[in-house]
Amino acid sequence: MSYMRGRHYLWRDDARLHIWAADGYDGWDDSVWAAPPDQNPEADGARASGVSIPMAVIDEFVVARIAQMIDEGFVASAIERAAAKHGRNFSCQLLASNAERLIGALQRIVLEVADDSETTD
Repeated sequence: MSYMRGRHYLWRDDARLHIWAADGYDGWDDSVWAAPPDQNPEADGARASGVSIPMAVIDEFVVARIAQMIDEGFVASAIERAAAKHGRNFSCQLLASNAERLIGALQRIVLEVADDSETTD
């Protein structure tokens, strides 16, 4: 199933989410773990590239991100943007058909303040 198509293409198979960037550049050099160009001369950004991540990891990320978005007040606008893209570059009819119901349900959730000292990696 594909979720997004276009310059950024996201699709899944039975086990993994695949993320592809048309121009090959995914912002890797903005991360703290990026190797300087002299240590990775083949990373020219000229080719399309991608990565696949186990669905269980993506599922964990999604629920963590939803909690953050609810807390920050961004969940409604993200759902509206994704639902508006349905039929163009976003292919999730379930989300598009239920956008208002999801927004209503998620906006009623009030989260407790997290104690970050208890988190583990």
